[in-house]
Amino acid sequence: MKRNLEKYESKGITLIALVITIIDACVEDYEFEDKVTIYKKEKNEIDVARSIIIRESVYKKLEEMREKYGISISKILNIAIREGIKKYDEKKSKNKK
Repeated sequence: MKRNLEKYESKGITLIALVITIIDACVEDYEFEDKVTIYKKEKNEIDVARSIIIRESVYKKLEEMREKYGISISKILNIAIREGIKKYDEKKSKNKK
């Protein structure tokens, strides 16, 4: 992991920029299906507030989803990121075969 981060930093890409790019891509690509799974919060799990900068178009999509589905933006972000990573892993697995 550290070596990968150093590689990106040597190319002038910061970790923050990578995270924001991943979040933007996941939200832009994500579309709710008929059924949304929201996992229960674990008893000892801690909520951590975080701030990110996202494109206005991504924010508008998040707002539209929040109004349509009645789910908080933070939950929508978490779902979109989880699904985006899942798609990436599936694609990566297929390419290895």
